[in-house]
Amino acid sequence: MGCGDNVFPAFDMVPYPFPMLEVGDRLRVVPRPVAAVDKAVLDMRINWKDVLKFLSGGFFVTAGASWYFWWYQISVPTPFGLTMTPEFLGIRGFLHFALFLISFYFGFIKR
Repeated sequence: MGCGDNVFPAFDMVPYPFPMLEVGDRLRVVPRPVAAVDKAVLDMRINWKDVLKFLSGGFFVTAGASWYFWWYQISVPTPFGLTMTPEFLGIRGFLHFALFLISFYFGFIKR
């Protein structure tokens, strides 16, 4: 059965953009360029207001938890045998509260 011996003759009328392969033909794989990404993926936009709303909640919770551990002088163990001291947790709580205020402003208040 060759290329022209199609069992379905209606398919012979439609032009096929690639050459037909025979049994025993070798395929050559050509890598596609990275720039050939789907246009829908390239046109995606990030809704930064929603991202900042999400981050403001996370910063608020970690600021509160860090200040709680600082207030009661509790050290927090981390993986690999490291420990966050209460002094570090106090500074971390302050930093996360500042990041909470910034992300809250840009996520909820500013238009």
